[in-house]
Amino acid sequence: MITKFKLYESINEWLSKKGKFIGKGGFGEVFEIVGHPNLVLKITTDQSEYETARRLIGKNTEYIVNYYEAEPYQKGSFLLIMDKINTKLPQNLNNILDELNIYCYDYDENFYYKTLFDAEEIEFVIEDYTEEYPEKDVKYVIEQLQEIVKECKENDIDTNDFHSKNIGQRNGHLIFFDVGAQKLNIKQ
Repeated sequence: MITKFKLYESINEWLSKKGKFIGKGGFGEVFEIVGHPNLVLKITTDQSEYETARRLIGKNTEYIVNYYEAEPYQKGSFLLIMDKINTKLPQNLNNILDELNIYCYDYDENFYYKTLFDAEEIEFVIEDYTEEYPEKDVKYVIEQLQEIVKECKENDIDTNDFHSKNIGQRNGHLIFFDVGAQKLNIKQ
């Protein structure tokens, strides 16, 4: 695992190592980094992700993507160097994540995933979801989401953008890879 380091001396050097385009989201684009197959360069306009990335540099998180550098770029955009995450989850896991995202959000209380920490709710979800999905997949997703939410809470990270398109896999764990800076509000 890489800890806090200075990969390149200047933004121009970062950009000169920008490799093949990997993907695009609502606020940014991701590129391979020539010579660093386990890292990516993200150019984003999401200031909250930039602020969160700066706070997470060197933390070596297990369930949140690791960031190694974060710098302002052009007006209103930022460069981030972060772990390369497998973003192609099996369809079963994507479906479970999306259904849980809808189920676990309490619109009246306006906080995410309190359901994940309620034993009775979890029992109901497992029973309900195993009619359509393998029980091991349902339990895996629930356990992994609990760990992601705990790590987000420990690092004051909001999960407002918490859905299957922002969750990937690394070393057998689900990883939250598009993070914001606001404090997470979970009642346990």
